[in-house]
Amino acid sequence: LSVHALEGYAEWCGPEHPTAVMIKGHMFGFAGCRETMYLNDPGVIERDIRQLREQGCEYIVYQCHWGTEYQRNHNALQEAMAKNCIRNGADLVIGHHPHIVQGIEYYQGKPIIYSLGNLVFGGTISLSDYDAMLVQVLVSFGEGEKQTEIRPVPILTSSEASDKINNYFIPFSSCEPHC
Repeated sequence: LSVHALEGYAEWCGPEHPTAVMIKGHMFGFAGCRETMYLNDPGVIERDIRQLREQGCEYIVYQCHWGTEYQRNHNALQEAMAKNCIRNGADLVIGHHPHIVQGIEYYQGKPIIYSLGNLVFGGTISLSDYDAMLVQVLVSFGEGEKQTEIRPVPILTSSEASDKINNYFIPFSSCEPHC
């Protein structure tokens, strides 16, 4: 699938292609890179975020494709990249790739979500081991300040794992009334 198929329907971002989007009167910036790209050129994060700030973005989400598959904890490289994102001006860092939830922490008051796990992935090794999460992000802008509230929404890989069926169950009752 070419990203050009999205033109006119949805915005996208990627390495060296940050995107600015107006949402409810505020400019949000989105960018991201792979850890291999970062290892080859650590300046990619700084350049992407600087470009978004120059476009007037008030809030920046940086996403990273990183980490070791199926490891329950993030590694030192993920932590270094996340902190680099925040030191350069990201307001929220979201990671993906390990196929498993890796937790959330805050650095300089800003959230880092190390891995969301698998939302839909046919290669799941064990249907009940690798659950996922969505994260509802609420951003508010005050007098010279912005606040980020994150609300994790758990995703069970399958509610029918005992029958070896993957139905990608979302337990809405666990996130009410926010869903």
